[in-house]
This record gives sequence, structure tokens and C-alpha cells, in this order.
Amino acid sequence: MATFQQHHDSLTRLETALDQKVSELSTAINQKEIRAEIKDLTSSIQGLLERARVVAEEQESEGEKGVMLDKLARHEKELDRLKGGVRKATLQAQEAAQKRSAQERSELLEGVTGQSVR
Repeated sequence: MATFQQHHDSLTRLETALDQKVSELSTAINQKEIRAEIKDLTSSIQGLLERARVVAEEQESEGEKGVMLDKLARHEKELDRLKGGVRKATLQAQEAAQKRSAQERSELLEGVTGQSVR
């Protein structure tokens, strides 16, 4: 069984990776692949949180248990923050796609109008 510190370190690495994917998502043209990666990372983080909680709850020392549970609470808050970032980045990417689409339509219409005027 992994130690709490190993779970904590893995959570930190996964949170960093998730944060990077959130940043990529807001500017991505093709969101599908990045969203799948985000879903996998989120699921991994949630699983690790559960396993780390089990390890923390098994501690005999209330002091150690309390420290571990505090760290878990911080990881849970970070996950909530990242989930909010995912929602925001998804909306930004959708808005950017809509603007690109509107721009393309506008350019096409200008091309058609410009040709018919000649």
C-alpha cells in the first residue's frame, strides 16, 4: 500500500498536469482530446483522494491524522478550483470558436457580395 506522502506527491503532480490542460483548453481549436485528458486526470485525482483518505483515517495518532486530513482538504479545494477553471476555459474556447465561425461567415459573405457587385 502506498504511503500518504506518495499519494500527496501524486496528487500534486496530477493537479499540476490538470492545471496545464485547463490552460491549453481555453485556446484549443479541437477541445475533444483535451477534455478527455482532463476527465482522466480528474478521475485519477478523485481516486487518489479516496485512497489517501483511507490511509489518513487509519492513522493511530490523532495529530498525524489531522495533518493528513488538512492536506486532503487543500487538495479537494484545489480540485474544485480546477473544475471551475475547466468550466471557464470551456466557455472561453466555445466563445472563440463562435467568433471564428462568425468571422469566416462574414468573410464568405463579403467575398460573395464583392463578386456580385463587379
